[in-house]
Amino acid sequence: MTKEKEIQILQSLKGDTYFAQMFGDDIDRMCENISVDFPIESGCKFNTKAEVLQKELKEQKEQAKQEALDFAFGIILDFREGNGVRDKVYQTIESRIGIDEMIKFKHSQKIELSDTEINYLVGKLR
Repeated sequence: MTKEKEIQILQSLKGDTYFAQMFGDDIDRMCENISVDFPIESGCKFNTKAEVLQKELKEQKEQAKQEALDFAFGIILDFREGNGVRDKVYQTIESRIGIDEMIKFKHSQKIELSDTEINYLVGKLR
């Protein structure tokens, strides 16, 4: 395909097209890059957007990993302390997932609810 034909096709994708929805701001830049034999993506905004999203994803993964570690370390510390281990473990888990999810899970597993959880449910009835 010639440069001119490729540029013509890219120009035809401007306007109300799916291609333009994604690359609209970059179509003219792509055409210019083709005409001067540069890589088509040079200077395009979609690369910057992708880099920003990749950075955000990496940060979110790191944060999720740290939260999981903090949660696990909290459980380990609860076990280390000894007395009332079960209650401390439940408190640590509840602080992470919330009392509603704790109650749903315990109910699904036929685990007896604590007085605090029962009082919470009764309080919801008022």
